[in-house]
Amino acid sequence: LRARIAAEGQDNLAAADSLYLASISLLREVLPNSPLIPSSLNNTAVNQVMMQDYDRAEATYAEALEVQGRMFGTDHPEYALTLENLGGIAYRKGDYEACLANLERVHDLRAAKMGEDHPIVMRTMLNMATVAMGMGNPERAIEIYTEILPLLVAIHGENHLDTATTLRNSGIALRKAGRLAEAEAAIDRARPIYIQLFGNRHHRVARLEGD
Repeated sequence: LRARIAAEGQDNLAAADSLYLASISLLREVLPNSPLIPSSLNNTAVNQVMMQDYDRAEATYAEALEVQGRMFGTDHPEYALTLENLGGIAYRKGDYEACLANLERVHDLRAAKMGEDHPIVMRTMLNMATVAMGMGNPERAIEIYTEILPLLVAIHGENHLDTATTLRNSGIALRKAGRLAEAEAAIDRARPIYIQLFGNRHHRVARLEGD
C-alpha cells in the first residue's frame, strides 16, 4: 500500500497520513493495549519520512518507542528497530551525534540478545562507523572497525568481500586520523582480497590507489 501511495504522488501521502492517524485514534479507543498501535505508529512514521516531514516522523517514532517500551520492554527487538529508525531520522537531519548515540544503544540491545557476531549486530556496528566518519570522528570509526574485523574474519574468512571492504574503510579512517603507516597496511591487506575476488583490472582494485 505504501509503495502504491508513493507512486501516486505527494497528495496521496498526505491522505495516507490522515488515514493512519485516524486508525491509531480508533485503535486507542477500542483496543488501547493492542500491539497494532506501535505498529501503526511506525507505519505512520515511514509515510511521514516519504513525505520528507522529518520532524513529525521523529515525533511519531519517539511515540512508538515509548509505547513499545511500555508494552514489550526496552530489550525487545521491535524497540531496537524503532530506536534505529529514530537514528536514521537524526542522520537525515544532519544530527550525527544523536544518530550515533541511538545506534550505540541499538548495538548494546542487539548484542545482549544475539551476540556480537550476529550479522544484524555487525551491520549496526558498520553503520556506527559510517556515522562516526560523517561527523568527523575517524578515531571512533577506527575503534569500531578494529572490533568488527576479527569477527568478520572468524565468520567469513580473510578472503571475503566484507573483510576487504572493512579493511579498506579502516584504511580510509586511519588516513583521516593521520595514521598513515597503519592506513597503508590496511589497504595493502585489502588489495589481494579484491584482486582474488574481482581481478587486477576491476574498479574496486583501481580505487584502492586513490584511498
